[in-house]
Amino acid sequence: MVSNQNQVKENKTAVVNIDDAAGMFMLEHASCRKITYAIEQQAAVRALAISVLSGGATFTLQGDFGKMSLQLRITGIFNVYNVMAAVGAALAEGINPECIQAALEAFVSVPRQV
Repeated sequence: MVSNQNQVKENKTAVVNIDDAAGMFMLEHASCRKITYAIEQQAAVRALAISVLSGGATFTLQGDFGKMSLQLRITGIFNVYNVMAAVGAALAEGINPECIQAALEAFVSVPRQV
């Protein structure tokens, strides 16, 4: 059996919510590439023009990739943050912004466990 304790993953990226009080602490201690996301702060991925209603959410993400206007079928400001984190992770993996947008807009919900 090979132990992974001494192996270091290369090309890591920390995707960090800098609206969260712990975000700056995480950034200071991450020794890898960093992608920040936020609503209130300037960040690599930032949500603007947010409208959260009972039937879904619309907002624009802005970053080095340009602007991404989203119309989602999920609601709640927490999901705006979840989407920003997912977009940051997808960008870190080199996924095309158009593919990210299409996947997000097709998403309805997580399947329920019975």
